[in-house]
Amino acid sequence: MAIFPVTQTGAEGVAMKAGATNTIVILGATSALAQSLADQLAAEKNSLVLLARNNTELERIKADLTIRHAVQVHTQVCDLLNIGDAMTLAEKVESSVGPVQGFIAVAGDMGDLSDQTQQHNIEQVTAVNYTATASITAAFAKRMQGRKEGIIVMISSVAGDRGRPNNFVYGAAKSALNSFASGLRASLHKDGVHVLTVKPGPMDTPMTAGMKSPLIYPRGKAAKAIIKAMKKKCNVAYVPWFWWIIMNIIKHIPEGIFKKLNLKA
Repeated sequence: MAIFPVTQTGAEGVAMKAGATNTIVILGATSALAQSLADQLAAEKNSLVLLARNNTELERIKADLTIRHAVQVHTQVCDLLNIGDAMTLAEKVESSVGPVQGFIAVAGDMGDLSDQTQQHNIEQVTAVNYTATASITAAFAKRMQGRKEGIIVMISSVAGDRGRPNNFVYGAAKSALNSFASGLRASLHKDGVHVLTVKPGPMDTPMTAGMKSPLIYPRGKAAKAIIKAMKKKCNVAYVPWFWWIIMNIIKHIPEGIFKKLNLKA
């Protein structure tokens, strides 16, 4: 089953022309979560465009998806620390594959957690998690807006809900991404383009390697939950769902108490 219904607009997704093939762009496509998403989306016979900076890894993923799922997979090298003109990138992608119906921003980088306040670290983490990601998202959003159809998925993090000592630079960048997604969602609603913000907790990815926590969630299950949220056209989705409860408690702890807790989750 394709991720979008192809005959009508409804709670299940964005309307497409009957019999259409849906093309979905994944930014940060070599990340562990992105690969799980790509695998499940390809299994539903969506065509994919994979964007990341490592061309060798992109080609490996492309070959694997093409062989196992018999779908169209295109790749485009994209370095979030040197993106150039985002509008040109979006135009280049669509000139190769035609109009895209979905865009998923999965890029993420926690940076150097041992010394978060280095200028280089702040600039890199902010670029990957917010400024470059937002610029590329906006470029594809502009094209979807002109066609009055499409879905945009911003993979944020529960870290963006409140700054915590162990990852506050990463959390600040994700918080900015949350605000960007919220404003973009309101801006594009009248044009038939939906924006979903996803706030995952820790998952079994290289970013959490060595972390010991009962809250670490399998990325395959996370990908399944994200796709379900896309189909339901949710506005904001915590993955797994119970992080909504946890973060609502954390957000309401008074600052005088919160600063003494030194929360690590």
